[in-house]
Amino acid sequence: PSFTKVGELVSVGNDHSLYVWDMNNRMLARTLAGHSDHITYVALLGGTHMIASCSIDMTVCLWDLETYQRKGRIKTGSTVKHASYAQERMLITCPQEAIVWDLSSQSRIGALTGCGELMVAG
Repeated sequence: PSFTKVGELVSVGNDHSLYVWDMNNRMLARTLAGHSDHITYVALLGGTHMIASCSIDMTVCLWDLETYQRKGRIKTGSTVKHASYAQERMLITCPQEAIVWDLSSQSRIGALTGCGELMVAG
């Protein structure tokens, strides 16, 4: 689970959905559906009101937690294991490469390849 703004927690379900919990009332606030397979990781995009969910379905979904709407979907061509965020850029880790993605232009900047199975700390 990941804490987002004060009083909210995001968890992953077995049905390929994200659950946003209101911890003040201890109730489910929203269900976010957008993946077609298991979610592998959820990342809070620091300094924003966005989260990224990574999936075996080869996508990263970008969610706005103010509107609870999906704001983007990044297709990677490979299972996504992890995502991290810094200064409008996201590093998306797949089994054989790490993709650098620019969020403002919604475009791929480049990739790190050729080092076997990649692992990102954090």
